Amino acid sequence: MYKAIKHADEYYEINQLYNLLSELKNNLLECDGILEHFSIEAIQVIQSCRSQELSANQYIQWIQLYKILPDSLKNIMICLLYEYQYQIEHNPSKLINFYKKELTNPSQIRLAMCAIKHESNIVHNHFHAFELARKWLKKSKQMKNLTGMFDCLHWLCNLSSECEQNEFFKYLNEINLFLSQYKEHISKDRIQIFHVNLAGCYERLKMYDKAIEWYTIYLNETTSHQLPALLFMFHCQFLAYGKFWISDIKYINILDSSDALQACYQYFDYLSSGKESIFLEQYIMKELLPYLKTLHPKFQKIFHYQLQTLIKKTHNYKQLLLFETRLHI
Repeated sequence: MYKAIKHADEYYEINQLYNLLSELKNNLLECDGILEHFSIEAIQVIQSCRSQELSANQYIQWIQLYKILPDSLKNIMICLLYEYQYQIEHNPSKLINFYKKELTNPSQIRLAMCAIKHESNIVHNHFHAFELARKWLKKSKQMKNLTGMFDCLHWLCNLSSECEQNEFFKYLNEINLFLSQYKEHISKDRIQIFHVNLAGCYERLKMYDKAIEWYTIYLNETTSHQLPALLFMFHCQFLAYGKFWISDIKYINILDSSDALQACYQYFDYLSSGKESIFLEQYIMKELLPYLKTLHPKFQKIFHYQLQTLIKKTHNYKQLLLFETRLHI
């Protein structure tokens, strides 16, 4: 049973995985040992996370208990714990500590993807992440693990645009060829995430028209959590044309995003309604700056650019210095 669970997890056979977990839980209910009790609790948490995120209380409990689980359950729990810390708290020191304990030498592809994301986005060691992705692409091909191959190619596109730009089109061509053959085997959500990240790749390569094209494709594919991509698209439009537009987007949902992101979007709403430069500058400094401290540096970059543009009209250069000082730019 545990071997079958490990196989289903490693090959992204999600429905089979959850069926096996339910079967294992029913079997364990007939036992009364302490390890069986914790395994049942772990399975219940894993099942609940299919429809909702790990909670803070669950994180606190399982960060102390995950090591006692059988390896197949432990690997699933490690991914959940890392994703909670990455998505919710995003505390780099905790992420680094957990990475050193459990992800330095990943034993399977799902753990390897956590390690690749960590090396790229937390410690910014893009070259190491790139080599990890190449290593696991080779392993995934040997295992005929299609979703693993897609994930590795996806990240090789991302990472090559950061650190090996001459390799970008090689991996882009490879993933396009892969999708032409195996697209029906890859989940819709995974392909959508690839599309938005592809836009980011083109943005890093300063190919802004292509970035705008792929942000638009992504925004028309999804109706949830659109604001990050929308804000990044606005930035590309400004860099390329000195203005922004949303006429190519069929539907925009801002209500499922955080207050911080909604406040960022509000700036562009004010900008499109013709608010004066001094008003927009004050909005960035008084309303947005506290939020920007909590957001990814990419959002800070957007409003650093906007403030630089506004100050050409307001001449309040001290505001720019204050903005850069507060955000350590």
